[in-house]
Amino acid sequence: MPYVDVKVWVPENRQGEFEAKWQQKLETAINPWLVSRDGEDTAEKFRRSCPLAVPIYILDRATKGYLAKRIYSDSLAPGCQLTVITSNSTSPMPTVEQGCMVVTISANHDTGAWQLALTGEGPHESFTEQSRYKGKIQSERLVAYIGEKTMLKLVDWLATSL
Repeated sequence: MPYVDVKVWVPENRQGEFEAKWQQKLETAINPWLVSRDGEDTAEKFRRSCPLAVPIYILDRATKGYLAKRIYSDSLAPGCQLTVITSNSTSPMPTVEQGCMVVTISANHDTGAWQLALTGEGPHESFTEQSRYKGKIQSERLVAYIGEKTMLKLVDWLATSL
């Protein structure tokens, strides 16, 4: 959770036909929801993209510790300056040093709406999305969804802003 594996079995004698005619159509159809290929882990992808020269502070008001658990489940690259602060309150972000990136994640678990904001010396970006996961029954899925989508968005932001 929140992943869905898509596997396509094609008879060996029709592999060329699939690649020529259907593979691109399938990839185009699922691309909006595609998170990884060939079992690649989102947290590992984020850990590899973590910059060594820029400290990153993440104030997580949405995933109830899920994001920190995923990020820190394996070791970060030596020198990666990443701090995840998990808070369910609206307390302000602690004072951080100049020259760092600050990421704030917030969510409304009743409506499924969540927001991600990136601030720092460089570009300021924000991302807002309405998830299908709503209410207390879906809260665990919403938490996982936001955590995984946050890591993907950060990988994209880091690739374009550093």
